[in-house]
Amino acid sequence: MKPPPPEVVRRGGLVRIAGGPGDAVAQAHALAFLDLRFDDGHVERWTAGGSLRDLPVGPDDMPALETWARKIADEYAFSAMCDVARSYDVPSPGVVDQLPCEEIVLEWNCEPKTF
Repeated sequence: MKPPPPEVVRRGGLVRIAGGPGDAVAQAHALAFLDLRFDDGHVERWTAGGSLRDLPVGPDDMPALETWARKIADEYAFSAMCDVARSYDVPSPGVVDQLPCEEIVLEWNCEPKTF
């Protein structure tokens, strides 16, 4: 028997960038994530599919980078919820559209192998 599901706290976007904030263009991989709170109080971040592309990452490009990350969070959070449903005792995935997208995380200088 599978364990009961954790509480889904929030959804968000994670962008792993193969370069630094001073680079003109870098390869980036945006992922959706769900933060899950377990009965013992700890929180895990589950990631789901996303999108890979080259894009400008200079200081003036941050608003576009955030918009892209939010779009990926909107498009792929349900996929993460399906993973939760398969891993726990959940008959069907819940709706995640109503969850706040409060956090966009940028990870700079990531090696392409971490994508």
